Amino acid sequence: MTIDTLEQMLPDWEERLVIGRDVQTEGRFCHIVGMTRRGEEAVLYILEQETLPEFDQEAWERNKATNRSQLKQPNRQPMFLKGIQVGEQKLTVRSATSGVLAINPTIEGGLEALLLLYEMERAGWRLPEGHPFGGEDWSRLLLTRLEIPLDSETAAGGLPDWEKNKAVLQFDQSWPSFLIEQTVCLDIGKERELPFTLEDGRKGACYINKVYLMDVWAEQEKRFADPRYQERFPAEELEEIKQQFFEVLAEGCPRGMCYLGIEYECSLEGSLVFYETAFLNREPEEHHGSARMLMMALHPDEERGTHGKKLYGCVVQAPLPPDTKQVEVELFKFLERQAAWELVL
Repeated sequence: MTIDTLEQMLPDWEERLVIGRDVQTEGRFCHIVGMTRRGEEAVLYILEQETLPEFDQEAWERNKATNRSQLKQPNRQPMFLKGIQVGEQKLTVRSATSGVLAINPTIEGGLEALLLLYEMERAGWRLPEGHPFGGEDWSRLLLTRLEIPLDSETAAGGLPDWEKNKAVLQFDQSWPSFLIEQTVCLDIGKERELPFTLEDGRKGACYINKVYLMDVWAEQEKRFADPRYQERFPAEELEEIKQQFFEVLAEGCPRGMCYLGIEYECSLEGSLVFYETAFLNREPEEHHGSARMLMMALHPDEERGTHGKKLYGCVVQAPLPPDTKQVEVELFKFLERQAAWELVL
């Protein structure tokens, strides 16, 4: 850190607006600090409580043991705020980033948080007496930055007045996850019904319509040979993309091996994730340098399944011999679809 670097980090906002409103969203308690504007770029700042447990080095070392334990590590859920309307002014969120306030203040993110709260206090922002965030350690508070592009007319008119106008927060759909961890043996070519229970006690059923082996090499070679796909790239670039793709594919599924395709319906509103049991119980592979991975998607030809519900597809990315008749997999988790919604402040 140098004085020159510090001067470059000092805020050069053209506007700052104190909002200071508490919001309860999807079980999360948040505090909207305020907004800033520089040219045609606005930023909305929100404080919220850290939901992840405090970092435990010993537990982290233990949980590196298997792919299962790594996949079960808690993840911070992002804020799915996609838009804001204040009076007649409609704003679209372009991107969102979050970080703990206790980050080292000598690096850019931590210094920005310090300067932001200092400048907002100078402009009149205060947490009410007894506010739950007031006595919270900074290691347990997150600062979320929502970047909002403005057109020239909106920027010229200044930031919206949250005091005189009704504000509406518009949230996008989200997919919170719930563990199931239910082992099952699937027979190739056969249907199956799987009742399951979520970790919160809710019960559901998975109706498996199809279980089949996917020759991913043949499918991808067909895709690269499709004239409609070829016309999207110059010939040399296409050949380079193809070579890199099959190099990565060979690492996960050698030529001659197959992946497992599962088409299913779910009685609950959402989708399911399957893994091969052997993969979950293995130690994670060590990667030297950058790790490369392909995520395969499966889109069923039919929209509805045999029970009249939406038909989903899942690819179990474990290499299997083409003569495989039965596979032990695990119905690992449920991704619940939560529809887009609005919150009027």
